[in-house]
Amino acid sequence: PDSCEIVDVYGQLWLKYETGDGQKQIIEYELCGHLRTMQNKSTLMGENNAPFKKVAALYEQDLDKSMEKLAASESPVQWVGQLNAPILDDDALKEEQDRLNRLNLKGNKTGTFLYDNRYTRMDQVSKETSIMSPDDIKQMENMAYSYWGVGEKLLQNAYTEDEWNGFYQSRIEPILIQIGEVLTKVVFSRNQIMDGNAVEMASNRLQYASIKSRIDVAFGTYDRGMATMDSSLDILNLPPLPNGEGAHRYIRGEYRQEGTPAKSERKEENDDTGNDPGSDAAKPDISARELRDKEKDRV
Repeated sequence: PDSCEIVDVYGQLWLKYETGDGQKQIIEYELCGHLRTMQNKSTLMGENNAPFKKVAALYEQDLDKSMEKLAASESPVQWVGQLNAPILDDDALKEEQDRLNRLNLKGNKTGTFLYDNRYTRMDQVSKETSIMSPDDIKQMENMAYSYWGVGEKLLQNAYTEDEWNGFYQSRIEPILIQIGEVLTKVVFSRNQIMDGNAVEMASNRLQYASIKSRIDVAFGTYDRGMATMDSSLDILNLPPLPNGEGAHRYIRGEYRQEGTPAKSERKEENDDTGNDPGSDAAKPDISARELRDKEKDRV
């Protein structure tokens, strides 16, 4: 998208783009699929990620400053002392440094640092090892999460089933719908779209659900005739049944259509007539074949 430009030629929009080998090409805009977002400033071109880049630049500046402080804290200077007498020249200063180092630092196994009354004070250099404060890091991370619409648990794969469903419905599913609409426009003609042809982006988010949730969905749809055995097995990441055995649909026997009598009601009606549905008395006196033959003879 960064190498594309939409131009207006006598009222018709064209897409001017650059190929991988650096050549310029143009194509009618109406023949392209254009998936865009962040359209507050421009409904056609949308907006880039400049607002987030400012936040990233601020974070990088703070990180560089912290690294400079850390490098300064690793200076070879470990002690700072103040003499109560003036130093005559550089050689005298170097001699005093070597003496102090030889007596207190080099080969000193006692752990005790000593100096005489020629020094008014002697302080150890404190090191700053903190790169950035935890509050600053947390604030930067929250700004990034809010901009991209994603949370820390999702990035670390530590989300729960409800957190994943919320993320899918708010971020993933809208993109899939938009991609399907764009591909529908590119693949099918206007008449084909009016006839109901469309490209739908399917994503089985049940693969991220818990085993219990997948079992509930698989059995809940299978015994109501909403899914076949193979589709229920697919939810559980299991292979289909051989020889097409899993392509059938089954409905539990206690379900019936509204307004139709239940089994117990039909049995009571049969008992009132004195006939058993399975007995010969309940069967018709004439078969269907004989009835068709008589009707042919009459005609």
